[in-house]
Amino acid sequence: MIKNISSDFIIAGEAFSVDSGIEIINETQPDVVFLDIELSDRSGFEILQHFGDIQFSVIFATAYNYYAIKAIKFSALDYLVKPIDETELSMTLEKVRNKNTGGQNEKSRFDLALRLMDKTNPDKIAIPTNKGYVFLDTHDIVRCSSENNYTRFHLNNKTTILTSHTLKEYETLLKGLDFFRVHNSHLINMRHVQSYIKGKGGFVLMKDGSEIEVSTRRKDLFLKHFAKL
Repeated sequence: MIKNISSDFIIAGEAFSVDSGIEIINETQPDVVFLDIELSDRSGFEILQHFGDIQFSVIFATAYNYYAIKAIKFSALDYLVKPIDETELSMTLEKVRNKNTGGQNEKSRFDLALRLMDKTNPDKIAIPTNKGYVFLDTHDIVRCSSENNYTRFHLNNKTTILTSHTLKEYETLLKGLDFFRVHNSHLINMRHVQSYIKGKGGFVLMKDGSEIEVSTRRKDLFLKHFAKL
């Protein structure tokens, strides 16, 4: 499939086990590794744990596994779901072209994904920024606000982090972790709600002192969530 899509990429080799994977990476020094999470003998993560400094990009490939994919998303890693779609592969190869191999905190993100693999509710998330990645405890996030195609994270220590991903992406990712989108521009952590002020839609007062408008169409669903806490 890679050969059909582009002649820019040279297939340096293939491996079918952890040991042969480590061997071929050492031999070929690749720019990118397509890594299956489940190899014949062990986990693909064991290959990455062998390398102290990751000098190559990694694209995970996995059959649909809810917890594996969620862990990878929370770690801000790239992945493809098997059976691999040629259009998705083409888009992934384009991303590889446009970024440097390896990268800041690469090993830390792999370790985070491995730790979260069996967790029903991930407790950490990697946030990409223009300087690298910031690792956050999810319970430290008070709210997220939309800034066009960017999202700003507001933390309980009064600091903020800006990332070039949409609020919709984080709404989907954080679903099930007590986060609720009260407005087109605001996703809040329900655990940080201090009080609700009645009105047409109303407002929520957050523990950091911020006051967030609740849209009229989201009011009833918000109050149902609020009542469960």
